[in-house]
Amino acid sequence: MTYQQLGTEERHKIAAMRSLYLGTPEIARRLGRHRSTLYRELKRNASAHDGNYRATHSVQKASGRKSRSRRNGRFGADDFVWIESLIRLNLSPEQIVGRMRLEGTEVMSRES
Repeated sequence: MTYQQLGTEERHKIAAMRSLYLGTPEIARRLGRHRSTLYRELKRNASAHDGNYRATHSVQKASGRKSRSRRNGRFGADDFVWIESLIRLNLSPEQIVGRMRLEGTEVMSRES
């Protein structure tokens, strides 16, 4: 099974089922999700005011986290083509980062 983020519709379903006082494992079963996914969602997106789960609030918080995420945001596929060619020449990640610094290109971490 591949990872799939919760969507707006699922968040609204979660809020509706919570208003019916269904337990988290039951909500997870009905949505076809693992219960830990729902526990994490409820913990991350609970209202700071009263601790309740509101779908519109959780959608805003999730989209805010997504927009602030830097994961793979600065470098595109064409940036990695050049790096892959250097890896094929048996250069280490540290050597590639060093070469990028010498050439004045934008430097990514050796982990990237």
